Amino acid sequence: MSSRTTISVSEELADKLHNLKARGDSYEDVIQRLMDASDDSAFARRLSRESIVEQYGDDYYGENPGWSSDLEDLGENA
Repeated sequence: MSSRTTISVSEELADKLHNLKARGDSYEDVIQRLMDASDDSAFARRLSRESIVEQYGDDYYGENPGWSSDLEDLGENA
């Protein structure tokens, strides 16, 4: 069995963690699910950024953030 430690959290956070527990879950189960979801989200964000850079990285608009200042004003109705 691995060693255990205690962490101190606010009552508000403890209540939130408790509300995330399913029948038979330990707090470790809840925290592990949250960490796994966080890892998945971080991976998705990284993958998304990489695919955007790959697809549009050399795009004029991506490389020239002030591109719209070069255009004439078409007025309120544009």
